[in-house]
Order: sequence, then C-alpha cells, then structure tokens
Amino acid sequence: MRPGKKRRRVGRQEFPMLILAIDTTSEQGGAAIYRDQDCVAAEASQGPANFYSVTLFQTVGKLLRESKLALGDIDLFAVANGPGSFTGIRVGVAAAQGWAYALKRPVRGISLFEAMVEQARPEADWAIPVLDARRREFFLGLFRRAGQAGENRFDPEGDGVVLKPEAVRRFLEEVESGERAGSKFCCIAREHDLVAQGLRERLPTSFAWQAVSAPLLGAMARLALRASREGHVVRAATAGASVLGYRTAFQLNEGQADRERRPRRDSRHTREVSRGRSLGGE
Repeated sequence: MRPGKKRRRVGRQEFPMLILAIDTTSEQGGAAIYRDQDCVAAEASQGPANFYSVTLFQTVGKLLRESKLALGDIDLFAVANGPGSFTGIRVGVAAAQGWAYALKRPVRGISLFEAMVEQARPEADWAIPVLDARRREFFLGLFRRAGQAGENRFDPEGDGVVLKPEAVRRFLEEVESGERAGSKFCCIAREHDLVAQGLRERLPTSFAWQAVSAPLLGAMARLALRASREGHVVRAATAGASVLGYRTAFQLNEGQADRERRPRRDSRHTREVSRGRSLGGE
C-alpha cells in the first residue's frame, strides 16, 4: 500500500474498489484490472495455457504500470479455478493466493461456468454452460435463476457433469423433465469453442442457444464484486478449499493432469518398490 493511502474496507466496503481478475484456465484467458465494473487495463492471452507460468507475472506487471498502480493498491483478487488446463489453473490460483496472502487481501475463486452464465445473462429460467473437455467429452453445468424478480442472477445446481457427445441430449432431456418442465432453458458456449458449438445440433428443440466471447474477465470482476458486497470472499490463508473447490478434477486433457500429478520416482522409491513395498504402507 502506498504511504498515506487509506485502506478501503472489504465486505461492506467503500467504493470504488480495485479488482485484479486472472484467467489462466485456457489460451483464451488473460488478466485485467477493474475499478468496480469499469475496466482500467486488460490484456488477453497470447499463448497456450502452459505458458502462464512465464507470462502471467509479466502481464500483471504491465497492467499495473499502464494503470499507474502498485500491486498493493489492489483490493480484491478474482481467479478462474476451472474447468481448464491443470497447469494453467495451478499457476493462476497459486499467484492469486500468494498475492492475497502477502497483501492481506481477500480472494474469490470463480468457475468458468459461473463467468459464462454471468456474461450471457440469458433470458431463461435455467442456464447450461458447455465446455469442450477434449478426448471427445464435454463439461456441462446447470444454473437456476435466483434472486428477486427481474434480477439477472443465476446460482449453480451441483458441480456439473462430464459427458460423451451421445449422452448430452439425454442429460438435457432429463434436465427439462419433472419439476423443471415448462421452464425456459438456454445452453451457453464460448464463441471460440468450436467443438462445444457443434453440440447445438444435439439440443432438444425447446432449448435456446447463446454464445459468449472470451476472455471472461469482466464477468469475473462483476461476480467477485458482488461476492465482496455480500461478504462471500475469503482470506488467502483459508482460501484453498474455496478457490480450488469447483472440482478442479474437471481438467482439460486429463492425461496431462495425471502426468503432472504423478510423483517422480527417486532412487529410494525404486529400492522400496524393488523389495515389494510402497513408501506409503506395508
């Protein structure tokens, strides 16, 4: 924080509020600084998600210089926590948590599903965001309209699903049955996600379709600001479950994720295995 600068309160805070939004879940991400809902500076990603470990800090530094701000001026961190690239998610979440912890600022983890629905704000009772999960699978979320009449707000119903293409229509038909029968439904995909866009022909005729542009940083900033006003952001020291909580097992290219999580075998591990024992037990 700059000398003499009065700290803005977070939660039921005074405004305006400076928000750093980070999306490292895919090559369509980036970073941006918002003053409440007004964009101060932004930069979209220029490379694949596994480049963020190099580019993210350079990008944030550039945005701060352009805005004539210091990192200590940021009041709230908003970070996309998946679904997406395992490497990208780790980089973004670790950076946001580290900065928030060092500066004693709150952080809000936001799923791409939430950001897509916020960006689209469909005229529907139920929103179903769709993402390409690679390996001929799709991520689908389910959100219901919430809040007061006329309020464009949606809350998640469950964690979402991973489906093969042939199972998508059956899932959607189940969604519109039972108590939800007669409601308005809308599926949402990102414009650049051509694989997800291809699902449009599989929709039941009662479903509307809406495409949103990326990056989704503005939607993320709005969601983080709303969460701050409602007291739903968290401190970095206790943010692990909340920031990582939107089932980051939903990874693009799960084979890559498995390889990255797999521990390297050192010589001791090799010796133990050769004697018929694992390091974790008998």
